[in-house]
Amino acid sequence: MKKNLLFLTALLLALTFLIPFTPARAQSSPPSESEIADFLNTLPQIADPGGRVLSVEYAGEALVIDLSQEVLPGGVYDEALFSGLQAELDAAFQINLRFMVTFKVEGLPLEDWGLPVPEFSETAEWPLDRDVPAGGPLAGYRIALSAGHGLYWNETYSMWMYQRAEFWGIWEDTTNSEIIQLVKAELESQGATVIDTREMDINARIGVTGYPAWHEDARQYAIYLGLPSSVWNGSNTNYNSDIRTRPYMANYYDADVLISLHNNGWDGTLRGTETYWDHDNDPGSQALATAVHNQIIATMNSAYGAWTNRGIKISNDAYGEINYAQMPAALVELAFMDNAQDNALLHTDAFKQHAADAISTGICAFLGADCDPAPVTLETPALTPAYAGMCDSGWYRYTNSRAVPAYLTLNATDATQSENLAVWDPVLPNSGEYQVEVFIPAHGAISWSCPTQTVEWDTNYAAYTLHDANGARRVVINQAVFSDQWVSLGTFHFNSDTDVTLTLSDVTGETYLSRTVSASAARFTLVGQAGVEFHDTAFIPAAWAEDEINATSEEIRNSLISNRSCLANPIQDSNGAAIDIPSLLQQAATANQISPELLLAVMEAQQGALSACPDGPALASLMGQPSSTAREQISSAASQLGAALSALKSTGTTPRGWSTGSAKTTLDGVSVTPANDSITLLFDYFQNAGSLWGGSAPDAVGVQAAYLAYRDFHLGVPLPKAIYTNFIPVFSR
Repeated sequence: MKKNLLFLTALLLALTFLIPFTPARAQSSPPSESEIADFLNTLPQIADPGGRVLSVEYAGEALVIDLSQEVLPGGVYDEALFSGLQAELDAAFQINLRFMVTFKVEGLPLEDWGLPVPEFSETAEWPLDRDVPAGGPLAGYRIALSAGHGLYWNETYSMWMYQRAEFWGIWEDTTNSEIIQLVKAELESQGATVIDTREMDINARIGVTGYPAWHEDARQYAIYLGLPSSVWNGSNTNYNSDIRTRPYMANYYDADVLISLHNNGWDGTLRGTETYWDHDNDPGSQALATAVHNQIIATMNSAYGAWTNRGIKISNDAYGEINYAQMPAALVELAFMDNAQDNALLHTDAFKQHAADAISTGICAFLGADCDPAPVTLETPALTPAYAGMCDSGWYRYTNSRAVPAYLTLNATDATQSENLAVWDPVLPNSGEYQVEVFIPAHGAISWSCPTQTVEWDTNYAAYTLHDANGARRVVINQAVFSDQWVSLGTFHFNSDTDVTLTLSDVTGETYLSRTVSASAARFTLVGQAGVEFHDTAFIPAAWAEDEINATSEEIRNSLISNRSCLANPIQDSNGAAIDIPSLLQQAATANQISPELLLAVMEAQQGALSACPDGPALASLMGQPSSTAREQISSAASQLGAALSALKSTGTTPRGWSTGSAKTTLDGVSVTPANDSITLLFDYFQNAGSLWGGSAPDAVGVQAAYLAYRDFHLGVPLPKAIYTNFIPVFSR
């Protein structure tokens, strides 16, 4: 069945591959302050120099431990001492899975005893936002968002670990991020520049952990962005350095506001929201915490009745995420992961959206901004034929996790068999660029009546067609690997006169009536207002041209297999010689230090070679190079791209005069500004924008064709391993 069997399998495997140590107590019963004090006082690091524990205090998700000055005989901060104490606490009580430990000496933070803190006398511009509304109530504001926790490298156990324990199938590490992604979308739709302290794009790269990068902590993201080591290596452990990375990033990018989001935990009995501000922070912090907290309570009261208000609380250096910020900062503990009622709500998309709405509205109130409405969300599509029961209409109806109807239909192999269609028809309030997302609900195996059968999986090839200001766009996504998730179809431009429609077809190309096609909610979020003409020159990440250069031929072959391409198998070249495309791509990519995925996109753009089996003439011009064989085409294209990338790095300009960030007119007459080096390479190679982007040469292959290829075809692991990666806990890796 679609997700449930995988999840149960993952849970069974988790029992086999759990963290390799035995906790001293149940996670649902945190140790008392006196137990912690008694334990620490027995440790030689404290007892031998005549030191003692002055106090132990829980403050929300923080554990604050104050030690006497004797633990520092020289009166100077000792990194090894505090690293050792934290490791001892974690081994004894699994503290790190529930609390953030803050040590003090004689009531003073460790900075007062010599732990260095960067000055941030120089700041930088946030580099990653492509477009935000030219106007908008939050235009000009820089808002840093910190989704608490994330995967990190634990030095004690030498493994990648989530920072928080799992509760009933969810981790705080990912739940925080899912909510912050919604906050980011709302703030950007109001014109704000949002500074992400963790990767917020769920479709971004696979991270160093082997898991999607958005699962990883802020420290790993700062390393990926190439920030100075003082930002991401500021404390005694990777765990504590991650905590500091968040305010340090906000400082580095000169944010106006910092919001940190967490979810709480105790002994299973507590519920509700509490919000913290630091006594030693910007004077605006209390007002920010008050505005956000009060809006959360009001929103949750309206949605769920009497929501537990745990108050707005002052933090005396307990939370490093806000203590080290140089702007108004607040930390929200939204709900209790270990409480069954709060946890059930945290599973739902509706609760996450309410939380995001409240946080965004609270920020707007603090800044005195009159913010616009939330994104346009259509919970259900119009169905053809209209729903009239499974056998009469071919639609199966059930209630999704958003508490609204969702629909399934069986797939058709080709258009001649097609009978069912779902259409979303939004009314958008403004012209501009919108991120378009669809919600893929979870469900079990479906007992179908007409014909009688059990269908266990959603389709791997759900085909969406979107009509925007530049015409019709087709996007294919694999619904089978998503479970109660929003999935982005991309960013598209709509004008006031655009007849906006999003259509989902039942045609998937798979065996007739073998898969279900899910139709649920669609969401349109305004992220930019660039005028009538729009060319998405940030549709691929900056590192794309060099990503996966070490991919093996088998990984390339598996990608072709997953896309049902005939190029997965040895074929006959245009000159009659036998060739193996995956091997040729691997060799060319390695030799020229170019991503094989880039080469795949070029061959699809030039000849549609991945979506259709190329004949002799197509192979002879596989990459758009002078007529030859496919073998020579691949070698020549990789060489040209490698040389262009080398020139771009050394001189800032490609052989054909393209520079990142500089406007240039394509051969087909479109003025574009490449957003990053990968885009610059594509324009250097193709030289045309393409008719979809207003190019004057209808038959010319342009960058828009590579844009479509990039969206539809990916170099990745085979499907079974991809599913494995999504569901097996990180501790087993």
